Amino acid sequence: MSQTIEVYRHAGSRDGGELRVPLLNAALPPMLLRGRIALDDTAHTWERVDLTLDYRPDLLPGALVRVTDPLTATPWTGLITSVVHRDDGATLTTILTVRCPV
Repeated sequence: MSQTIEVYRHAGSRDGGELRVPLLNAALPPMLLRGRIALDDTAHTWERVDLTLDYRPDLLPGALVRVTDPLTATPWTGLITSVVHRDDGATLTTILTVRCPV
């Protein structure tokens, strides 16, 4: 069984292209979730920010983080897209790649 989801963007006036995920062909709820993710990815303009902090093994990709930058007045929330841990022999650090809305 095959399912097709039509995606429209903006005010429903622009075709969003077809989503093809062969593993989800027979399951409607996961296909709807995949469509929502595609829409969320294009709903905002995103900026990639790399953050270096002390070692934090509890932070994982997909988690939301609240960032307070001393140089800006307002904190912002971003989505962690990658986590790298580094050991330079003296200190352990965690480098996060965070996607934040612009």
